[in-house]
Amino acid sequence: MSENELFSWENFYASGKVSEYPDIRVVRYFKSRPGPHNEVVLDLGCGNGRNAIAIAKMGYRVLAVDRSTTALRLLADERRKQRVSNPMMAVACDLRDPTMVGKMPRLADKASYVLIYGVLDYFSASEALMLLHTIRQFCWKGAKLLIAARGELDFSYDNPNRSDGFMELHRRNAEDWTIFFEVCQSWGGRVTVDSRLETFQSIPVGGVSGVLLKEHLLFIEAEAL
Repeated sequence: MSENELFSWENFYASGKVSEYPDIRVVRYFKSRPGPHNEVVLDLGCGNGRNAIAIAKMGYRVLAVDRSTTALRLLADERRKQRVSNPMMAVACDLRDPTMVGKMPRLADKASYVLIYGVLDYFSASEALMLLHTIRQFCWKGAKLLIAARGELDFSYDNPNRSDGFMELHRRNAEDWTIFFEVCQSWGGRVTVDSRLETFQSIPVGGVSGVLLKEHLLFIEAEAL
């Protein structure tokens, strides 16, 4: 990540305009997994931890990773505020640097799930493949990979007030992601895409609230080979 990108993200998280609510679809996904919900989850590009904290509150052990130290401070503050006692570890790491990723600390077990929410929108195909190849060593065979990526119909990046408006975006449709996993050496299996354009208000789900703005997201699920 360039210094300009990092500066932009630090300012974004310091602005106080970041959503504190988890994505309701992420909440539903992890609540629907077979119990007892104590597996390790990697949240790569966790931001302020809105999804990571919700996942931890369900009983999962979470390794939350982001390049922004401001975002990780917000995560730590929210974790204390919500009194999350389940094991969590927050790590500062540039996900574009495979050496840094490979040296990340680990929780006691390998991961059963990897969540990458929005991050790969900013990665070229080669960068994304390198990241997925590098994190494979952290995961059990058959571990589930959940990617949330902006679809072609999403409008939020057209807003010039967004902190990341100057960054190069890689808009990929469902076919693009299918082709991507056909060449991926570390992940594959059944790839499903859930593409919806909808608006949510705050919805309580098992004690966890979630909100969505109007957006078009692709959810891709794959597994470690």
